[in-house]
Amino acid sequence: MKLLNFSPIHFDDQEIRVGRLPYGNDGAQILRDLRDQHRGTHVVRREGADSILTVPVTPESEPIGEIETIRLAEYLGLTAELIRNALLNGLAELGRTSRDYEPLEVVSDKDLLRLSCPPGIAPPDWLGLRILYEVSIRPVFLTDRKEFIAAMPNVRTTRIIDRTAADLLADGISLKGVYVGRMIPRKDSRIAPRFKPVGYVRSVDGSRLLLGDFREGAEAVEASEVWPAKDLFGTCLSHLFKQDARRIKHALECQQAALKQGPVQVERIESVVAKLRSREFELVPGVTFTFGPFLNDAAGDFPPLIPAPRPVYVFDGPASKTHDSHDQGLNTFGPYTANAGSLAAPKLCVVCQRSYKVEVEQFLDKFFSNGVILQPSRNGKQLKNYFEKAFCRKYALRVSDVQYFLTEGSSAEAYHVACQEALEQHGNGQPWNAALIQIEEAFHKLPPQYNPYLVSKSMFQSHHVPVQQFKIETTRKSPIPLSCCLNSIGLATYAKLGGTPWLMKSRGSGCHELIIGLGCAENVEGRLGKRERFVGVTAIFGADGSYHLYNTSKAVFADRYQGALLSTLRTANRKRSHGFELAAGRSGAVGVSCEI
Repeated sequence: MKLLNFSPIHFDDQEIRVGRLPYGNDGAQILRDLRDQHRGTHVVRREGADSILTVPVTPESEPIGEIETIRLAEYLGLTAELIRNALLNGLAELGRTSRDYEPLEVVSDKDLLRLSCPPGIAPPDWLGLRILYEVSIRPVFLTDRKEFIAAMPNVRTTRIIDRTAADLLADGISLKGVYVGRMIPRKDSRIAPRFKPVGYVRSVDGSRLLLGDFREGAEAVEASEVWPAKDLFGTCLSHLFKQDARRIKHALECQQAALKQGPVQVERIESVVAKLRSREFELVPGVTFTFGPFLNDAAGDFPPLIPAPRPVYVFDGPASKTHDSHDQGLNTFGPYTANAGSLAAPKLCVVCQRSYKVEVEQFLDKFFSNGVILQPSRNGKQLKNYFEKAFCRKYALRVSDVQYFLTEGSSAEAYHVACQEALEQHGNGQPWNAALIQIEEAFHKLPPQYNPYLVSKSMFQSHHVPVQQFKIETTRKSPIPLSCCLNSIGLATYAKLGGTPWLMKSRGSGCHELIIGLGCAENVEGRLGKRERFVGVTAIFGADGSYHLYNTSKAVFADRYQGALLSTLRTANRKRSHGFELAAGRSGAVGVSCEI
């Protein structure tokens, strides 16, 4: 049975009385004031460009503004807002809050961390990994069906660290480099307080935290007034559970993986809809609504599903070796470059911490030569192994020259020294085709100038040496997730070495298609600084995946990228014997359609 996670919401299409006010130059302030002053008695919504509608939701309230009558079915955006309001009221009656207004987010009492702990070990109440239920209420339009309102449930997990920075310091947990923030109460008491980061901890001065990347006026804060960001979750696990931490983390990963499986997801979200269907709600006094079952293909109004044709991947020049799965095609035929040409045996350097060298060597042995071995599941079924052949056999590539450069610690300075040593050899007649860099998950939280990976990457790429990173945490994964990670790393590494893993069979319609990949980046100091977005052309290739352009445009501000794009395309076009009619899709608010 085919199923869509839409629960259609049924309501009586009645006429209701509303108040209409003008939305003028000060409309945003008027809208905020109306919501603040009449929260609990009215739903206030901007309608169109020039109106504000007010709807009384208690029997004793009257519309605010010029009174008129409207039909609910003709104002589905307003009706969806009335439904959200009713659901929030229902949560409040149960003593619960939502983390947001749209979608509604309710944290379950079920703690996956507690379930993942072995017998005799229990986490503290302030630390947990909870199931989070989401319900989005929105108008939906499906082909050949009248527009309607539906509830779209989802289920995922959320990390909980309900402990102040002062308490964590007292527990002996280091907060250096950790972002902290205040819990800001909402004006609507039905919505839970939100976390607002104020900066990361540079140092501790008595009861105060001295901050970096801080918001204006928050260079120092009292530790008892702020909470840590969720990034600290793994550190808390390691500190609390010591030698059992790795086992508990693995059990947590398994719990999360099980939750993401299709049947489990369906079971969870159907339980949400079942609870919603068990009662009747009121949009406004006297007008009720109910939730219907999920749409399925047994219903006459189920929308038609039109499957898109699967792409055909080509693994040789004459296009005689093809497959509808790129991964299975690689395992069967090898990469396109190996069949259509050749790729020289690469010389690789590895930058890793001295204390992790043994782990890294074992990891890279699996990556290059040994692959991953999976044991049959408990029911005897053979699990899919994405990296059974390992890199060298899968990509028909011999890798014999791998040299290690060890860092004395995890600092950016230590990585800089090791990279400098590798680059000295690079400049003395031993060029590296790529650098593999071992990093840690914690590096992602560091400012760019203190991030060992970014420091290393900038050094190698300034000498045109491509970089592939891998986390030490990845080397410790169990076989099933490890095979997926190694498969992704292998594909990226092969492409960075200049190999073409496959092409895609084009339609052969006689037209020349160019596909333009646009890369963008945000320049920001830390997490809280001013952001500037840059856009640059990163690749131009044909419909079959073959590259036409390797040099790229200069990165420019987003509002100036159209000129840079056209300039680069014209340069690429001059390198070819004929022009192209180019239509580039929209990116943000800018579109391009031109003759180049």
